[in-house]
This record gives sequence, structure tokens and C-alpha cells, in this order.
Amino acid sequence: MQNLDTALYNGDFLLDNRNRMVEISGIDEILQKVFIILSVKKGSFCYDRNFGSELYKLRNYEDHLEERAKMLAEEALYDLDYVKINNIEVENDLENDEITLTLHLIIDGENYALEVKV
Repeated sequence: MQNLDTALYNGDFLLDNRNRMVEISGIDEILQKVFIILSVKKGSFCYDRNFGSELYKLRNYEDHLEERAKMLAEEALYDLDYVKINNIEVENDLENDEITLTLHLIIDGENYALEVKV
């Protein structure tokens, strides 16, 4: 039996041209799951205080951001043993107070890139 999830876009459900929610599966579902885990501040989801990541803490540091980001991302994704982080690129936009992470992932032997803003 294949798992299905509902596709999200900009914090809302993605709708098709008939206004029905779009379902995703396979690699799209995995990438969306990784994105959500890394985007949610750990402790902010009242039903599971362990859900999410502590990537928001990167704002407290100025050096070794790639290493810190990789450590925090690996901690958040620990239960997803089928997702490996090859490396992470960090862009720190101090002017807009935004950190953009580009994660280079290996899933089932294939390479994928995922962008997350914190």
C-alpha cells in the first residue's frame, strides 16, 4: 500500500484546476515531510513537542554555520533513516534577517536539493 499525503504550497493546501486537494506520494511526499520537519520550530507543535528542528538557533551564531546547520538538521531528521544529508549550503542575509539553507540530500541513492528558510 502506497502512502499518500496532501501537497502543500505556501502554507496552504495545493489545489488542482477543479479546486480539489492535490495528493502526493513517493519522493515528493518525502521531500515535503523533510521540509516541514526542518521548517517547524521544535517545541511549537502542541501535539508533539519533539517535532520540528532547532535550525532557528542558527541566528545566534556567526561562524561554522554549515556545520551547525548540518548537525541540527541531522538531529531533526534522525527518525528518517532513509534520508541522508550530504552537505548544506548556508546563505545568511543579515539585512533581511533570513537564513536560507540548501540541503543536498541522498534518498534511495538519488541526489536531491531542498531549500529551507529559517
